[in-house]
Amino acid sequence: MTTAEEANESRARSFGAAADLYERYRPGYPAALFAHIAAQVPGPRVLEIGAGTGIATRELLAAGLDVTALEPDPQMAAVLATKIDAVRVRAGTYEEFSDPVPFDGLVCFQAWHWTADGRVDRAARLLGPGGYLGLVWNGGVFADPAVESAVETLYDEFDLHGHLRPGGMIASAADRDVIEDPATSGPAVELAAHPDLDYRGATKYAWQQAYTAEEFCGFQASTSSFLIMPAEQREALLARTGDLIRERFADRITVDWSTNCYNTRRY
Repeated sequence: MTTAEEANESRARSFGAAADLYERYRPGYPAALFAHIAAQVPGPRVLEIGAGTGIATRELLAAGLDVTALEPDPQMAAVLATKIDAVRVRAGTYEEFSDPVPFDGLVCFQAWHWTADGRVDRAARLLGPGGYLGLVWNGGVFADPAVESAVETLYDEFDLHGHLRPGGMIASAADRDVIEDPATSGPAVELAAHPDLDYRGATKYAWQQAYTAEEFCGFQASTSSFLIMPAEQREALLARTGDLIRERFADRITVDWSTNCYNTRRY
């Protein structure tokens, strides 16, 4: 396993330790997204891959879908089981999961990149003819460029570079445009290449969320970039970030979020 693969696996395994933070501070998704998904599936039976603490699961159920929620981390699954009917929760990995009855839909929110090679083949096997695969990510940009500059300066001060530098969900506007391109992004290329799937482009939703210092630091603390840091470094960086937001930005910053759903149909 390469250093990059090891880092990715370490990040993927990090979330259970912050399950409560994840549930409390992670951004949700626009209501229109769940109406869109419900309209795409040919029937109600849906598998959610990497359901986490159920942030999206609850909305899928509210949209009238019959959801099986698959979550590999036992701590995350335990929180999930307190939020929805526990019989819907399946503890285990996507790679190990099987079911004799094809699903009408497979959906994955913020977790597809943590799954292993062969994931598209697995999706094609789990879906029935005409079934829908929807892959969803949130991407953010600080509404005020001064906030982005100040946060990036903090990361420099803490000597966080390369794969150690926090990023991912919140990036520069230019980087986000590349990451989210509906034709050339990683998910688009991966889905379009599979012979059993018809990739139909991405549906995008734009929205905003304001954060206090406490809320934004809670969000940061729930991300893999922070979870894999040594505890002393993480707490020092969170403290500095909180002070920055309170003192320079009057305890209020805003993130411009975009939610992208990559839509695919099983032939």
